[in-house]
Amino acid sequence: MIYCDVHTHREGSPAADELVIQDREINASFVLPETYCSVGIHPCSAPAQWEPYLESLASVIGSPVVVAVGEAGFDKRAAASLAQQEKLFIAQAELAEAIGKPLIIHCVKAWDELLQVRKQIKPHSPWVIHGFRGNDLLAGQLGKAGLLLSFGYYFNPEAVRSVWPKGILAETDERKVEIREVYERLSGALGLPVEVFARQVRENVGACFSI
Repeated sequence: MIYCDVHTHREGSPAADELVIQDREINASFVLPETYCSVGIHPCSAPAQWEPYLESLASVIGSPVVVAVGEAGFDKRAAASLAQQEKLFIAQAELAEAIGKPLIIHCVKAWDELLQVRKQIKPHSPWVIHGFRGNDLLAGQLGKAGLLLSFGYYFNPEAVRSVWPKGILAETDERKVEIREVYERLSGALGLPVEVFARQVRENVGACFSI
């Protein structure tokens, strides 16, 4: 059985029974890791002049270890205006689309803005909402729009059930928990043996990230 953690800030080598995608952010000292990763520019930490960072991102996303772009997104708590965040998000989404890799999305209180941009871009590459904690109505809306949802340690059980089986992924994000604990909680919410849950998530990860 393989435990797939599609978004973690924990560094280091994964266990033998884990498939891990580390989250890495472009900065002045960025170095590609040896493990699978997603690379992007976060809306809460993007510099005012982010164009050079975008150039750096474009230069590394072709690496085989980079299996996704992001996390990119919208956050109404960020210092940057939503207009600035939208420009940066679209630029990263277009990079992901051009290279055919998924986009990992951070979204806080800006779902309408996100869905509007999706309608504008009409992407073919998968879009993944990481750390989703919303309700089943929002989950259903996002799923209907074609997005995948990644759940961590805390989640709305009804939201999990609303996107099972094809629309679900799992992650640890910044929490100091093991992905096994997340699997146990999610499979419990679905009333399924963890082995059944794990097989489906592995299938979803393969379809989304081509790994």
